[in-house]
Amino acid sequence: MNRYLWTLPAMACAILGGVALIVLPFGLHFSPSGSWNVATTNSFWNGIGLVVLGLVGVGAAIGAVGQDLVARGLVAPRERAERPVPPPRPVSERASRPAAGDGAAQDTDQMLRLLAESVLRDLAQQVQAPENPRRREGV
Repeated sequence: MNRYLWTLPAMACAILGGVALIVLPFGLHFSPSGSWNVATTNSFWNGIGLVVLGLVGVGAAIGAVGQDLVARGLVAPRERAERPVPPPRPVSERASRPAAGDGAAQDTDQMLRLLAESVLRDLAQQVQAPENPRRREGV
């Protein structure tokens, strides 16, 4: 559990540093004319990146602490409600009864069926060919 103690303060420092990078260019008047110059833009976007990185780190640290507590048995794991999965229909039933008004599905099923049949015919011809080195006698 001690290994998680340094992560939250480090991520808090990263977030505070990012906020400082975002705010300080305006407070220190990096651009006296009021327009954004290269230093203001650079500082602002680096600050945004540092804040995002800090928030991701905080989330990861909290998740790791939670998993560690569950692994030690100190906290009961959340039970997730599982959705009931309907049993799949047999392939023959799906092919014989496509969805109503779904002509594209019918066409796709028919094309795939024709493709599978032609592949099976080609494989059968290759196995039966006399020049096939893997052909077994008596097949």
